[in-house]
Amino acid sequence: MKQKLGVSMLVLVPLSLSTMSWGQDSVVLDTMVVTADSTEATKREVTSNIVVFTEQEIRNSTAKDVGEFLSKKGFQTYTTSGNGAGGSALYIRGIGNSSMSNELEGATLILLNGHRTGTSFLNLKDLGNVERIELIRGPAAVQYGTSAIGGVVNIITKRGEEGFTTSAELGIGSYGRFDQQVALSGGKGGFDFSGALTHSRIGDYETGFGEKWRHTSVDGRTGVDLDAGYTFLENHRVGAHLNYFKLDDGQVPFSGWPDSSLYPDSFGSSDETASNTTLSYAGATKDKTLSWAADYTFGKHESRRLNYTDRNLPWSTVHYPVSDGWSNGDTDLQQGQARVTYDRELVTLTAGFDYIRYDLDTSSDYGYGSSRTSAKSTDYAGYLLGKLRLFDEKVILSAGGRYDSYKNTDKVAGIRSSDTNFAPSLGVAWLPMDILKLRANYAEGFHMPTPRQMAGDSYNYFPNADLNPEKSQSFEVGADLAWKFVDAELTYFHTDYKDKIVSRSVRPYGEYPNTVFENLTGKAVYAGLEFGLGVDVGKAFDQEFSLRPYGNLTVMTQRKNEDHRPDFMVAQDPDTLPYVPKVTASYGLSFSHHGVDLSATLNASYIGKAYSKDWNYYSGSPTYGEYRKFGDFTVVDLSVQKGLLDIEGKGRLELRAEVNNIFDKDYAYTMDYPMPGRNFYVGLRYTY
Repeated sequence: MKQKLGVSMLVLVPLSLSTMSWGQDSVVLDTMVVTADSTEATKREVTSNIVVFTEQEIRNSTAKDVGEFLSKKGFQTYTTSGNGAGGSALYIRGIGNSSMSNELEGATLILLNGHRTGTSFLNLKDLGNVERIELIRGPAAVQYGTSAIGGVVNIITKRGEEGFTTSAELGIGSYGRFDQQVALSGGKGGFDFSGALTHSRIGDYETGFGEKWRHTSVDGRTGVDLDAGYTFLENHRVGAHLNYFKLDDGQVPFSGWPDSSLYPDSFGSSDETASNTTLSYAGATKDKTLSWAADYTFGKHESRRLNYTDRNLPWSTVHYPVSDGWSNGDTDLQQGQARVTYDRELVTLTAGFDYIRYDLDTSSDYGYGSSRTSAKSTDYAGYLLGKLRLFDEKVILSAGGRYDSYKNTDKVAGIRSSDTNFAPSLGVAWLPMDILKLRANYAEGFHMPTPRQMAGDSYNYFPNADLNPEKSQSFEVGADLAWKFVDAELTYFHTDYKDKIVSRSVRPYGEYPNTVFENLTGKAVYAGLEFGLGVDVGKAFDQEFSLRPYGNLTVMTQRKNEDHRPDFMVAQDPDTLPYVPKVTASYGLSFSHHGVDLSATLNASYIGKAYSKDWNYYSGSPTYGEYRKFGDFTVVDLSVQKGLLDIEGKGRLELRAEVNNIFDKDYAYTMDYPMPGRNFYVGLRYTY
């Protein structure tokens, strides 16, 4: 009954709005996006729920990387360190994967300018040269294939324009934080370039309890992003893009160990690099009726981790962490893409081809157990997308489909698997007036079992060659409003998730291997409502300043697990999926005044209650292995930018100040991994 009421309100409210007299102002709906259709289109033509975060929003955030930025925007992330050293994986509409770092095993796909990167960890995505971030909720973008079953995040970097600009920033903060950034961009005679170099370091931080959380330091986080291209014959461009990120000695304490009487000082230290290079060509006819593009991407994610265990035992004389284990992981990515688009007033058609290959090599040795995985995964795919504009472009019909042929090979275990899949999507958008869009969309998602999930790794995981592919069916209906000083959106979504792959413990901890991947026997159901509202009070009263209260809210009306076997359900609430909060939200107030050269953002993010498994074994937790309620916290941050000096022809000097976790909240995105308490940052930025 509640679901029917929610859907009825979703339809009746926009219809009642359409009978009123409104001034016409649809800047938000005219925003150009590229993620939904692989080609440029206005947001008014997109039939799924797409969110666009602008360069100004990113600049005003206190986040250090993309994962932290999305957390502050009300999205659930799995994060094990507040300094960006631990993994940071994303959940969209409750769907995600906490333990996997390579994107082949992820459930939400992270793209860089529309291309895969080889890793799903958002803490390895720097914000130094980012122009905007586009996020699609749900598997609406069928052209992206596996790993996009939960949604797609597309990080779009800057491209140089005519002229030359450069900037530099230096800043210091709590816990020995030191940030440096240099950026430059420009263009002339058909050539364009843009780039940024960032570097930061930070020491061990304190939690909201005021206690030092040992081994949370990072010796260095270095990000490089470079883009260069040459445009010729008006509509033709060749380009190259390089993205590189390096993490030096990022330390993360073991879950539960720092407060243990036996293992008080145990941690892991990681060195990670993520590199990604794309060579591209795009062209079009003079009138742009026909356009085409081709690109080749190759990337690598390397992880080197040493584990240090404090052997503070009665029979041991060692009271300092000693290295007793290591793990290495390499993911090599190759991707080739080609597409051609026919675009007229009535119809747009896009046909594309996608080749994806992953080479995976992981190994580990902890003295009492070792493992090695060497695997290859390939995917050949073709897709077709169409868009039909009717009734003076008031009704937009969209349809698409993607056919994939997958093959996985585990060279160590000798296990091979292959499968094919066709995933369709259908959508409609109706604009009864320029400021209002009503939309509905249906899409299917698909996720092929990975080599490690099927073959195991001889140390942590047993093999399971009988795993079925994950499949989903998603439906959503919503409305977007962009009127003068108000922008709002409302969406109802429902996803049936079949054969969801989960891990299950089959032996007590300490007996190896002890885990196996299996399919849930019943469906997992994700459903809910998404709300968004922003009001520019300054614009409403025709002032020269902008004062904008805003809020975004996701409420899960269903997070249902139909598999009631003891090993797969939450004992306290058998029908509820673990790790899915009932409510997530972000809200706040942004201010800007060009006359006094001042801008500020006060932002709060909320993560509601969820069930999380307790792995706090070494501190003797009586609830070890059981699901416990977790979450229910709000974190508030403040950022302020103030222009200090602006000399025509000689540049501009700006002061930036941040207060993170203003109310010193003790919180964690992942159980037993507390985030930093209240901390500060101040920096100077020069732009010429």
